[in-house]
Amino acid sequence: MAELPLRTDIRVSVRVLYAQEHSRAGQHIFVYFIAIENRGG
Repeated sequence: MAELPLRTDIRVSVRVLYAQEHSRAGQHIFVYFIAIENRGG
């Protein structure tokens, strides 16, 4: 995560808010980011 800039965190937070509004597509996006975090450790 250290390699990622702070701007990425902002984008992720925006995607999470978008996910809350659109639960169907949002769940896939949220799980997708979780997978990235798991891989990044």
